[in-house]
Amino acid sequence: MLKEYIHRLWKSALVFLAMLLAGSVHFAGGRAFSAEARPIIILEDIEARFHPSMLLSFWSIIEMMSLQKLVTTNSGDLLSALPLEALRRLQRERYDTRSFKVSSGALPREDLRRIAFHVRLNRPMTLFARCWLLVEGETETWILSQAAALLGMSLPCAGIRPVEFAQCGLAPLIRFARQLGIGFFVVTDGDEAGKKYAATVRGMVGSQQAGEHLCVLPEVDIEHYLYAHGYAQVMRRCAGSAGQMALPGGKKTQAAEAIIKAAIRKKTKPGLALSIIEEMQRRGTQGVPTVLAAMFEKLRLRYVDK
Repeated sequence: MLKEYIHRLWKSALVFLAMLLAGSVHFAGGRAFSAEARPIIILEDIEARFHPSMLLSFWSIIEMMSLQKLVTTNSGDLLSALPLEALRRLQRERYDTRSFKVSSGALPREDLRRIAFHVRLNRPMTLFARCWLLVEGETETWILSQAAALLGMSLPCAGIRPVEFAQCGLAPLIRFARQLGIGFFVVTDGDEAGKKYAATVRGMVGSQQAGEHLCVLPEVDIEHYLYAHGYAQVMRRCAGSAGQMALPGGKKTQAAEAIIKAAIRKKTKPGLALSIIEEMQRRGTQGVPTVLAAMFEKLRLRYVDK
């Protein structure tokens, strides 16, 4: 009962605040406005004094006002309530600040729908990133975040955000990132699907620039790459008895395949990734495979030491 009363009190306070704003606009300077005039209201960092739920309640009231609205914010919650075409991303350059937006007609309607769900609603904080690390799934997100940390590179602090692209599609995310001036780097598997993703990147940035935006793992997926580069024993341990049985006889690739499948069945892919991360932490910098270390060095030079 008390909680409901407080919520109603907050709503009343927000309505009163909105009325004050409307009144101040209407009576400012005692001017007479044309019926077609649309005054501009400027709100700077309005999330600073609001709980997220109160912020959205306040915004729902402001949104109904027939005004032009100019809002600066660092709130992902507020961004999720705004249409993509209303967003302007500000990026500080050496001597000035640039503004980016999604140009009208730049993206197909289906791409905009996917991005609105995948990014604006579910990952709004990625819109503040300097670079998207586009990966296929959850395993890559866990492994790459830990590998970067071991190399002394905090991805959040560097403005680099892992974004899974499988559900949304790679090309729409790259197009959207380019429209908003967000850098991107794609990590793909070495299987047939990964080669198609790599071809998509090369087709969008050109073969000469592909090295600045693309890393193709030299194995069919990240589990096989880690198995071949120092983490076979971890996977055998996760596979249990099935992993031990796969050791004697048979081809090396077949044994690796059997061990990896058994480990995933027993631990699930994210669970296996966490087991590998524990071992990676124990080994420290030396536990980061060379391809991943080279990739993060490239990202460091471009986005951190710039």
